[in-house]
Amino acid sequence: MTQKIKEIKTIEWFDDRFYKVCYVPEGETETLAVYAPSVTTILSVAPKPFLAHWRGEIGNREAEAQIFDSQERGKRIHHAWHMLCKGGRAVFNPYTHPQYTREQLITFEKEKPLAVLTTQDEWWALIKLVEFMKVTKAEIVETEKTVFSEARIEAGTLDNVFRVEKGSYPVNGAKPLTIETSGLYIADLKTGKSIYDEAFLQLSAYERFYFEMTGNEIAGGLILHTSSQNKKGIEGLGVTVITRNEFARHFEEYDLLSKLWHRHHEHLQPVVRELPTEVSL
Repeated sequence: MTQKIKEIKTIEWFDDRFYKVCYVPEGETETLAVYAPSVTTILSVAPKPFLAHWRGEIGNREAEAQIFDSQERGKRIHHAWHMLCKGGRAVFNPYTHPQYTREQLITFEKEKPLAVLTTQDEWWALIKLVEFMKVTKAEIVETEKTVFSEARIEAGTLDNVFRVEKGSYPVNGAKPLTIETSGLYIADLKTGKSIYDEAFLQLSAYERFYFEMTGNEIAGGLILHTSSQNKKGIEGLGVTVITRNEFARHFEEYDLLSKLWHRHHEHLQPVVRELPTEVSL
């Protein structure tokens, strides 16, 4: 471990492209505060011709609305998943046919972390992830872990680190998922319709930053896609494995995009405003 992290906070309001990181550099005693761009922000410089074509077909206004809806859906599924990973509870409580009363939900929340999903589509996505854990017997090592590279002044938040035993698991369509090496696997949850190349670059950065922070070697990566077209295994779930050798190749591509981003945003700083959470007259 090369640095002592005191605090890492996402700048959520107005400019969520950065993390504020307070840490003590190796060999130093004073705390240093830096604004580190996120991995996803850096990856935004990657060319996306398919996205431009799609926008051209449906128009910018409709595209922005669909992107917003997809992002909010993904946030809700991620939140419910991380509540479960923290030892919490998730419940399905649709608005039109509620299964639980407000009083019951308050009781649940007092007992442990709680997530409430209200649509069948989002609930089914969560069920697929639960089934994945049951079949693979994966052990949760980290959930929603923020990682930071002092060497690069970049940061990100990985979804999970699992400990998985080698073997073949019927979770990925007609062809079983094969884990060739037992060990730690960084997992990234994708809820959109497709998986793009940036997902592999994103995980390669997380793997590098996680090792820099903890010294824990990662055996590989897993991309869990809850909107897959797979009919067998766990229906609707797709799982892609990334090996250690593939991580190295993907990180080379990430590094090129990182250099390009820093070249064009050398002096970019986040917009930070402190606002009260309650006001009155």
